[in-house]
Amino acid sequence: MNPTDLWPALVALLLALGTTWVLSRRSPLPEARARYRSIDGLRGYLAFGVFLHHATLWQSYRVSGAWAYPPSAFYVNAGKGSVALFFMITAFLFFGRLLDARTRRIDWARLFLGRLMRLTPAYLLMLFLMLTLVAVLTRGRLQVETGTLLGSLKDWLLFTIPGRPDVNGLARTEILVAGVTWSLPYEWMFYAALPVLMLMLGGRPGVRPLMVPVVAGVLLLVWRPSLGNLMPFAVGIAAAFAARWRPLQHFAHTPLASALTLTSLVGGFALPMSAVSPLPQMLQAFAFVLIACGNDLFGGLSSRLSRHFGEPTYSVYLLHGLVLFVSFHWCVAWMTGVNAAQLSATQHWLVVWMMTPVLMTLSHCSHRYVEMPGLALTEPWLQRIRATAVWGASPQRP
Repeated sequence: MNPTDLWPALVALLLALGTTWVLSRRSPLPEARARYRSIDGLRGYLAFGVFLHHATLWQSYRVSGAWAYPPSAFYVNAGKGSVALFFMITAFLFFGRLLDARTRRIDWARLFLGRLMRLTPAYLLMLFLMLTLVAVLTRGRLQVETGTLLGSLKDWLLFTIPGRPDVNGLARTEILVAGVTWSLPYEWMFYAALPVLMLMLGGRPGVRPLMVPVVAGVLLLVWRPSLGNLMPFAVGIAAAFAARWRPLQHFAHTPLASALTLTSLVGGFALPMSAVSPLPQMLQAFAFVLIACGNDLFGGLSSRLSRHFGEPTYSVYLLHGLVLFVSFHWCVAWMTGVNAAQLSATQHWLVVWMMTPVLMTLSHCSHRYVEMPGLALTEPWLQRIRATAVWGASPQRP
């Protein structure tokens, strides 16, 4: 088996879908998100694409210690392209709220607190598990000065906006989570920019919401974003406008649109991606605009299974690096007595196949027992905040 063959990825996807089907048989889908069923279904495939991307990176890392892209356009794009599409989804959904604010109110306190309660619980779970591994790998001994340790913990608690430092002297600590936290500062900065974007649309977000981008501006002094990573947000904003154009909405629901979307996705993930070759990004952007307008790839994205597959997306994204690390660093030796560096490509994919149901089960549990309870705290916490009169008793008018 070649390390970059595509059919092992298909087997892993089928295992993930099968596990999801078993786990979701008695689990109802939330109807509140039914407006964007295609996007709900797309999320799961993107998160699993990032998992496949990092599973392939482990092919070389377990042998040589080099965390480097594999010689495969698909497996490279499964990571970079999937995250770009996640950025498009974020911009599409939340800029769309600003466009809708022309006819309805935006409750800024609920929006920002909801984002905090949506993203923080699973992140803290990931961070707790990562720090547990750090403690095990460093044998529970303090290997740096206390101030240095506390500084690194502070950076990780801030969603790595200041950076992703090593913890307790463990070299390349971020490998434990496959480095996935790099994308979270972009998400937070986009949320922080929403009041400014509303101003640009001619709305009036109010003074208090505008304090959020001011704080974000201070954080920009220590965070250096890549301009290339901002482009997907622009695509998502364009898609929010496009999705409100009825002729395009009608076209997006046709079989021809599904064929064009599928062709664009295949090209966008199969062609080599580079700064001097924007075609893959353009194809991905074109496909996303059609999906945002309602295209569901011949019903595949809006199917019940796909939407269940997309529910634990955030947990899959955060936790898969830990599963990969534990599997290759310890479990392979425990189960086979063979060092992970000695595995063949076939044996490598066997390990990935074995960990796939584990990852999906862990992610579904995290979604149900960590993410959702955390999100459910939004309303009671919002009432407490409003009782302090910090945000006022009513939403701001646009």
